[in-house]
Amino acid sequence: VGGIAPVYSEQQTASVGGVLTRGGSYSLLDTVGQPFAGQTSSGGNYNLQSGFWTNLLTAHAPFDFDGDSKTDVSIFRPTVGEWWYLKSSTGGNAALQFGQSTDKLVPGDFTGDGKTDPAVFRPSVATWFISRSSDGGTTIASFGASGDQPVPADYDGDGKADIAIWRPTVGEWWYSKSSTGQTAALQFGSSTDKPVPGDYTGDGKADIAFFRPSTGFWFILRSEDNSFFSFPFGAAGDIPAPGDYDGDGKTDTAVFRPSNSTWFLNQTTAGVGIVTFGITGDQPVPNAFVP
Repeated sequence: VGGIAPVYSEQQTASVGGVLTRGGSYSLLDTVGQPFAGQTSSGGNYNLQSGFWTNLLTAHAPFDFDGDSKTDVSIFRPTVGEWWYLKSSTGGNAALQFGQSTDKLVPGDFTGDGKTDPAVFRPSVATWFISRSSDGGTTIASFGASGDQPVPADYDGDGKADIAIWRPTVGEWWYSKSSTGQTAALQFGSSTDKPVPGDYTGDGKADIAFFRPSTGFWFILRSEDNSFFSFPFGAAGDIPAPGDYDGDGKTDTAVFRPSNSTWFLNQTTAGVGIVTFGITGDQPVPNAFVP
């Protein structure tokens, strides 16, 4: 019986051990082959897969260090290898030290615990170092070649960031699926474009995307059907720093203006937000994958 559980109306009848309540809530008593006593789901938030009910995957916001499903405004201070972030959950600051000044930032939720893991890519050896937020350990992996740019994101929609690279010489994207271990590749963009992957459409999978500095346009390849759309956002000298700043499950286009350490967030549900955070010389973490 694979598929998503529908939101039933009051007139429809429920089956598979469900008791229907007003507004489409389920009180799930049991399922085919497996008891599930006492669990409820309001608005159809259960997933029926092969006769078993499971919770739907929650979309994880990129650069979400505090696990509240919103991107945190954050910077990396290369002179001392420090990560600083503004917690969107509380408004407080936090910091940690990981990596070297010559490393490239590659943070992502590689463990699937809902929190972004600080991580770096060392170009000299094409090696990834991931500080796991789930247990504090470090994962070390090799992926890529000389000249590649790291672009990790959840391309396969399993709730975990995939190790991935952008090969600008040929406009190719390569990623290692965390769900299967298989490698996939496709071509989108040119050597002068800046990669800005993210789930712009909200389908649970990262869309391959790039920012074209010469025009200020964003180009997004939909993961659903490989069609693309484009639009302008930002000004000359701005640094693209996309993320899900309003926590709606969709990546927002955003830019960081280094001249005055100001962030401009083009939020899909909350409108344009303006935030000042950082000092001269800081690197915006949500810009980590933009070469």
